[in-house]
Amino acid sequence: MVSKEERQMNKDLNLRARQKEIEGWQQYNVFKEMKRDQVPNGAKIIKTIFIETWKYLVNGSRTIKARLVVIGNQDPEKGVISTFAPTVSREIIMMTITLMISNGWDLHSMDVEKAFLQSKSLRREVFIQPPAESAADSDVIWGLQKAAHGLGEPAREWYETLSKTLKGLGLLKSKNDPALFYYKTNDVLKGMMAIHVEDFLFEGYADSHKIVKQLKNRVLI
Repeated sequence: MVSKEERQMNKDLNLRARQKEIEGWQQYNVFKEMKRDQVPNGAKIIKTIFIETWKYLVNGSRTIKARLVVIGNQDPEKGVISTFAPTVSREIIMMTITLMISNGWDLHSMDVEKAFLQSKSLRREVFIQPPAESAADSDVIWGLQKAAHGLGEPAREWYETLSKTLKGLGLLKSKNDPALFYYKTNDVLKGMMAIHVEDFLFEGYADSHKIVKQLKNRVLI
């Protein structure tokens, strides 16, 4: 049986997790506040919910991670917008690991924090009802600037944002797998990066560390 103290502690953890998620939205300019009467006539205002999961920490304790999600089945454009986003295949991952071993490359495994919120601007108008935890006035609506979880296009928008970032760092996209990138120096293969949504597997010679450092300067990892 859960004690009264435990219930209160869980309630406090839950509230802090939700507030942290809202702060993340604010940090990445995911929304813009507007008055309800500024919403175009006929535009649907979509509701949101929080999805909470327990996360176990290195020290053995646990905390709650909250994710603010748009209720996608209320989206008028559900099933119409493009949602495809490439992810690396198992065969390609095995191939890159084989190359890493044979070439003596270093390995970097990275997980992007709030990846979808770091994507480029949303290319359509979406209006949502702010969660109660935001303490927004009742006549305030959020106009989304980024593709949030629950909509159809977040993975696609993130892939396009990441692809542009990697190309800007000098990496080239593989013709065999659009989720595999590589870079060369003087026509010599120096490293490869396989991506699966927000998880990266980067392998390359020691001088490839500069690529990883530059990536971390552009994307919060």
